[in-house]
Amino acid sequence: LQQRCFELLVDAGVFSPDEPLELHRAGITQGFSEEALSEAKSINLGVLLEDPLRADRTALPAITIDDPETEDRDDALTLEVGERSSSGLRIGIHIADIGALVPRGGALDVEADRKMATLYLPERAIGMLPPNFSRRVGSLDPEQQRLAVSLAVDVTASGEVSGWEAHPSVIRSRAALSY
Repeated sequence: LQQRCFELLVDAGVFSPDEPLELHRAGITQGFSEEALSEAKSINLGVLLEDPLRADRTALPAITIDDPETEDRDDALTLEVGERSSSGLRIGIHIADIGALVPRGGALDVEADRKMATLYLPERAIGMLPPNFSRRVGSLDPEQQRLAVSLAVDVTASGEVSGWEAHPSVIRSRAALSY
């Protein structure tokens, strides 16, 4: 009976033959509430970029590496040789700090908690956060200052990790490279 009902809904154009029914059962939708969309538009990135507790890493030549069609870049890399690292090499891994952009307990937080992640399906992606929000203030696009959580790892010439530090930061990517 369930299979026949599904087939009727496919024939009526309500569902596709590959409809992710598990998402329907979990109440996960493609869209966002008006409250969440309004909250996303009101985020002031400028104020957050001025946070004195964030390390300014904008002078580092950061790059992102993603597929050519990627619209929201969420990680970047830097490499410093010599001067900043006591061991000679410092690798920086910078992850977009979307959590700092989302007001705790707000409508965006509730939506993100419900979805838990961006879901990538064969025919579409269902964003954890509104796409224009992620792209406007969260994507590590070239020449844009963005919030990040940075991990700096000092590596010796023999490949040993000699130290590391993690901290909230502000970065500016120099280039968006593809694989």
